[in-house]
Parts: sequence; structure tokens; C-alpha cells
Amino acid sequence: MDHIPKIIIKTIHPNNQRFLECGDYFYDIEDDTLTIFVSKMPRWESELAVAIHEAVEFCKCLAEGVDQTDIDAFDKKFYQEHNEPGVYAGDDPKAPYFEQHIAATFVEKEVCEQLKLDWQEHDKNCDEA
Repeated sequence: MDHIPKIIIKTIHPNNQRFLECGDYFYDIEDDTLTIFVSKMPRWESELAVAIHEAVEFCKCLAEGVDQTDIDAFDKKFYQEHNEPGVYAGDDPKAPYFEQHIAATFVEKEVCEQLKLDWQEHDKNCDEA
């Protein structure tokens, strides 16, 4: 990766997410645009923290050669087997983007701290979205 792509953040209804997650992203290689989809939540701070998580995770995956098709295939299979709130594919050590997800979660926690949003409240916002 030699530059940051154009980034678009869209807040959407949770029912419009591909998986049982409050954040998702899609990279259009031809347009060099990253679109981040964040579920509408009770606090904008949670939405921003999730959007930043997704941006960091994507950029680390791209820079470190983790293929989007591998991520999507893993997530699809994971959510067919685990259909419950609060269980996230990226937390599974078998996820092809596990290390990138953990790093993005670290940044997400820091964003919450800087915005004076308690992590437990943020976690609840995400689980209920």
C-alpha cells in the first residue's frame, strides 16, 4: 500500500449489515475507495470508534497481504455457525485477519477513552446494534 484510499463512512440500519456485526467494509479496488458501514447506535461516539476500527483493520490487512476474499469467506462461514450477538469473527484466532482485528480493537478502545465513552457501554451499544 503506497497511499490511503478514499474513505466513505456510511451509518446504516443494523438489518442492512452483511453479518451480525456493527461494522463492515468494502474496498473497491478500481475506484480505490474504502466504504465503511457502521450500524446506527445510541451514541455517535460508538459509531466513530467502530468506523476507525474498520479503517485500521482494513489498512493493516491490505498492507500485510490479507486478502479480502479470504476475510469474507471466513466471516460467512463463521456467522453460519455462530448466529449470536456479541460473538465476532475477528475474535476467533483462526480468522485470517485475527492480528489485524486485535490491533484495530486496541485503537477502538483508545478512541472510546479519548471520547469519554466507557468501554462496557460501547460494547453494549455494539451488541445491541
